[in-house]
Amino acid sequence: MAVARHWRWLGWLLAVAALALVAWQLWRYRDQVALAWSGMEAWRLVAAVALGIVAQLLFAMAWNRLLGPGRNRGALRSDVSRWLVTLGGKYLPGKIWQGVGRVAMYSGEVPASRVTAWYVREMLLSTSAACLLAASHGLLFESVLGPTPWGLLAASLGLALLAHPSLAHRVQRLLPARLRAAAAPDAPADAGRLAGTWLLQFAGYLTLGAALVIIAGGLVRTDAEIAWAIVSGLCLGGIAGIAAFFVPAGLGVREAMLAVYLSQYMNPGEASLLALLARGWLTVAEGVGIAIGLALATRRGSP
Repeated sequence: MAVARHWRWLGWLLAVAALALVAWQLWRYRDQVALAWSGMEAWRLVAAVALGIVAQLLFAMAWNRLLGPGRNRGALRSDVSRWLVTLGGKYLPGKIWQGVGRVAMYSGEVPASRVTAWYVREMLLSTSAACLLAASHGLLFESVLGPTPWGLLAASLGLALLAHPSLAHRVQRLLPARLRAAAAPDAPADAGRLAGTWLLQFAGYLTLGAALVIIAGGLVRTDAEIAWAIVSGLCLGGIAGIAAFFVPAGLGVREAMLAVYLSQYMNPGEASLLALLARGWLTVAEGVGIAIGLALATRRGSP
């Protein structure tokens, strides 16, 4: 328990330090930031939030697609509701709470081991889709990442393959006996269902990127290269947030990564402003998504 508490405090300290760094850049370039902000139009923020909600629904539909057919008639609404409600788990330190919430939401209907296997597979496919978009800008244009996009491309392919049950079983056989025994029993899935899940997740990330491009259009000039850098930078920030597993929702880490990546196309103040706007916009969209999930759950439970 003490170790977990230390990790929790470390996560918050890292989040605050990263956010402070972004805020410092915002202050240093405050004149340019004020000029950029003067061009922001309210419709851009509203449109971005709307697209953010659409993206969350795409991710929720991907979860439903992963679980597959052959369940009750209201499975789509139920799965979407549960996925949206458990979004709140990502704001707790550690990356397990969204998965723990998912298992709890299906308690009494589906064995916990099977939901766990589905959740792990969802994370593999989701990270694979994010890695491909994160790599795409560096592959199409020059970027500060150098050869890193090729590594992200390989990671995207590897994670997608690892989500397939047959390959996952082969990998499990390479684990020590104790770890192999503790591994969650796999849940069946065919290649077509996995591909459909991946495509929905890819569409979700692309929608999030498009929303941030709309916001950026009110701050800086956005040609095709900059727009694609924003999409890739957003996904890079998300991957960095996942890697910093003890930071709640990747707070600070995501913003720092996005700001650093976009600094090659705009001054650090504008990049920092866009990174902080990305956090605020996405938090609002996810909050609305949670509210939609609760509303669907209430409707599902009503007589």
